Amino acid sequence: MLSKSKFIRGEKCRKSLWLYVHQPDLAFVPASQQAIMNRGTNIGVVARDYFPGGIMAVEGDYPTAESARRTLELIEQGVETIYEATFIFDDTLVAVDILAKIDGNWQLFECKGSATVKPYHIRDIAVQVYVVTGAGIPLIDAFVMHLNSGYVRRGDLNLQQLFICRSVFPKVQLMQPDIPLRLAELKEMLNQAEPVIEMGKYCESPYPCDFKEYCKTL
Repeated sequence: MLSKSKFIRGEKCRKSLWLYVHQPDLAFVPASQQAIMNRGTNIGVVARDYFPGGIMAVEGDYPTAESARRTLELIEQGVETIYEATFIFDDTLVAVDILAKIDGNWQLFECKGSATVKPYHIRDIAVQVYVVTGAGIPLIDAFVMHLNSGYVRRGDLNLQQLFICRSVFPKVQLMQPDIPLRLAELKEMLNQAEPVIEMGKYCESPYPCDFKEYCKTL
């Protein structure tokens, strides 16, 4: 089964995704890169207080099929804010940072530790929207929640000023017809031999690949 993180990895480099699935022991993450990843996770936790009173759908360390069942149960119970809301569609699992029902309509929020919206953020949300709507949840909007670089803390943390919510829904909607095709291509690739792909700028941008040291030895 694919996930949104696998989809983004495969969009960046198919070889990286193949190695992540078939030879994960070859990955190497420097301490500096791990610190950046941890910071992003911490930002996501802080962002939940932007929508207080929500319920967590994931009960373990990672979203699972059980998380997806729990998400649907929470929706049926009338819960209007769900953290890590999990859905499965087209053999793909996604966990939405924050799914909120505002004025009777579902909206999706993806939290990022950057100060701007980046192209891969939009691809990330595009696959989420594809899976969430495919699972039967109508969405009227989707946002990137990123940090406000101009915010200066004075006293208590003001989340309304710390975060900026930018809608990327129009761009995401334009990408929807291509998502199932891209997912199918990645699934097919994973059933084949290790791809032969030359190293390039994508090994470092927009973030370093954890398999680049392995690829350097080839």
